[in-house]
Amino acid sequence: MPKKRLLKAIKEPEAKYQGKKAFAEQTISQLDKAIAIIKDETDNFSKAVELVESRSGKDNEFAEAVTVFPFLNLSILDILILSKQYLRTDDIIEKNFICRTAAHHMYEFLEDASRALGKQSNQIVGRLNNAPIDIKLKALRKSFVELKSELHEPLKKLRHNVSGHKDRDIRKQLAISATIDVVEFQKTFFQFMLFFTALNEFKKLVFADLIKQARAAGTTKNGKDERM
Repeated sequence: MPKKRLLKAIKEPEAKYQGKKAFAEQTISQLDKAIAIIKDETDNFSKAVELVESRSGKDNEFAEAVTVFPFLNLSILDILILSKQYLRTDDIIEKNFICRTAAHHMYEFLEDASRALGKQSNQIVGRLNNAPIDIKLKALRKSFVELKSELHEPLKKLRHNVSGHKDRDIRKQLAISATIDVVEFQKTFFQFMLFFTALNEFKKLVFADLIKQARAAGTTKNGKDERM
């Protein structure tokens, strides 16, 4: 092999590695920001519910309705943290462990979101009477159905045998664990991240409309704000 071609062959893997490393670092930075925002948002929701309950008394139906998104946030938080850990290591054994652990959290998220994006979301969106938000909810549900139909069964297999629950037959455990393609599993992380992005956009629309309606409710018939 000529010297130039040899040098190029040596440099190409390094260039690809540096490219992947830069991508990983950039993604980790974005994940750190998302994790901080989601944690703060969830904490603030918890405080807000406590404040309302201290003034008006406990209402389980109200608490369940208004905490739909914070409830999902907690699952999202765990998966984002695992995504970050996945990107930070090159160790195959560690990646396999992270994938197995993530499978448990992802499976639980799919189960929880099925309920949260159904009746519970209807309770919130129904009160808004906002056609564009209704359309967005339908699109979000469609995206969720696609995600669940593709990943529910493979994640269930991992969750039921090598993560949340563990098969007593260690040979079966090892065999199932060995089927995990840690490189391919990165795609699963990004599929969840894409859905989280769509969920977050929908959540912003809902919150903006809730705030708008709350402000309108605080205004008297003559147009003066009662809070002033």
